[in-house]
Amino acid sequence: MLWPFKVIAGVNDKPMISLKCKGKEKHFCAEEISSMVLTKMREIVEAYLETKVKNAVITVPAYFNDSRRKSTIDAGAIAGLNVLKIINEPTAAAIAHGLDKRTNCDKVFQVKATSGNITSEEWTSITEWMDKSSVHDVVLVGGSSRIPKVQQLLLDFFKRKELCKSINPDEAVAYGAALQAALLSGNIKNVPSLVLIDVAPLSIARGHPYDICFDIDQNSILTVSAMDKSTGSKNYITISNDKGRLSIEEIGRLIQEAEAFCIADKKKAEVMNALDYCVYKFRNALKKKEINSKISSQENKKINTAITKAINLLDENNHQNEINVLKDHLNELESMYKRIIAKSH
Repeated sequence: MLWPFKVIAGVNDKPMISLKCKGKEKHFCAEEISSMVLTKMREIVEAYLETKVKNAVITVPAYFNDSRRKSTIDAGAIAGLNVLKIINEPTAAAIAHGLDKRTNCDKVFQVKATSGNITSEEWTSITEWMDKSSVHDVVLVGGSSRIPKVQQLLLDFFKRKELCKSINPDEAVAYGAALQAALLSGNIKNVPSLVLIDVAPLSIARGHPYDICFDIDQNSILTVSAMDKSTGSKNYITISNDKGRLSIEEIGRLIQEAEAFCIADKKKAEVMNALDYCVYKFRNALKKKEINSKISSQENKKINTAITKAINLLDENNHQNEINVLKDHLNELESMYKRIIAKSH
């Protein structure tokens, strides 16, 4: 098995990830897994900024379709985030590079085209008609762009044009997204003024005998209205791509579950910290001659066994232990510690 978990079919064949959680088998949808990643990232940011984070701009691969983008918004909601905007990763990287390079702070970024998961055949097809001299900058983004062979191939293809490395390739996307978030928040000082004109990452039909109005919001989610040219008949259609998507009720339930998990994790962390401190103070106490001299060899063996068990429970590979197991051992160790200290007085 390549993965340490199973993927099974859920309701309406929705892919579900099956794994052991707290000793029981539990099924998670993709949105829940994504929300866990977003929650962890939010916690890291909150610890650094020392303030709560509620709003976010999330980047996605350019090839993400409408359904994936909506699912990403759902994942943000489960993580307790208000998703201000979904932005394409290459677009975010280009913004980061453009602001790093240019001195003029008021600018317009117009995206001509984006793509993702390009195969070598597709790349060859795209570049056959490309005028390489019209490409001003080649920006490196992502860890694979550090590979010397990749850089050499780009240099050869673009006729030795210098590759842009001024922005950390691992941070470029996040940098551009952070700028978008600052602009959308409206209450951040010293943010460069820019206008982003993005392309629709979705295929929209042409050539039909209708006047069609495509309304694409800032998250690239599509709604359509149409008029039949031959009859003048108008119709307004709301496109609801809810197939395989979580309902409002399901999102609410998952938010409650995520909050419950968060509370449980905090309580468990408190017990683990208390157990770790108990081990620390017990070891220090045993180093003192006035305490150690009053402990029998049998007691000493029992204490060391209890300390070793505590260390094993605290090991990062054993974090599936139930909180009750940790509490019971903490109480046992604390009781032993109090008895030993009492003997020394």
